[in-house]
Amino acid sequence: MDIPSSIKDELSHWNSGAGIDLETWVACEGRFALAAGYCSVYWLGFVKFEGYFLRQEFSEPALRSFESAPGVTRRSVEG
Repeated sequence: MDIPSSIKDELSHWNSGAGIDLETWVACEGRFALAAGYCSVYWLGFVKFEGYFLRQEFSEPALRSFESAPGVTRRSVEG
């Protein structure tokens, strides 16, 4: 991942100027409530439908089309 220069600058100020990596910074600055909040914005919703785990906005006609293709497995439909 390319880290934006503005974040690189922030990271370089930590650890008495020695800097820290991005994952350590997230662990120091982040908290569960923020992570959960961001997930609600960026993470797709999922539903269970007939034993599948699918995106919330799935199309049943598209699902049936995938199911009828030769060599298809339940796992390949979900993927």
